Amino acid sequence: MSAIRTTGPLVLRIGRREVILLAGDVRLLLDAADVLADAIANEADRAHGRWDASAHAVAELDALKGALTRAPGGVLAPAVEVDAAAARLLQRVTADMAGYQRSELTPGLHDLRHALANAFPL
Repeated sequence: MSAIRTTGPLVLRIGRREVILLAGDVRLLLDAADVLADAIANEADRAHGRWDASAHAVAELDALKGALTRAPGGVLAPAVEVDAAAARLLQRVTADMAGYQRSELTPGLHDLRHALANAFPL
């Protein structure tokens, strides 16, 4: 499991918008990223031979989780800039949450998905 972020909200700058995620929203994202990384690794084990791409995807998710965990918390902290690569990963995690993981997205996570879709359309 990811290191748990327990200190206040996290402010993300996505394009020209700022999205504030409560600590609970960030924990949900971290847990969902863990589930997605495990699913990717398990699929690679079953697929025999696709481990390089899968290992890269798992490493990207680990880097995203680390960035979210290390980011300073609080509404007065500087916003964490979300670039295109991080946006793609966050879109993948939230899509997996709403789809495969069948998790109910909080209002903050819905706001995140909306901001990501507007700033970085697929």
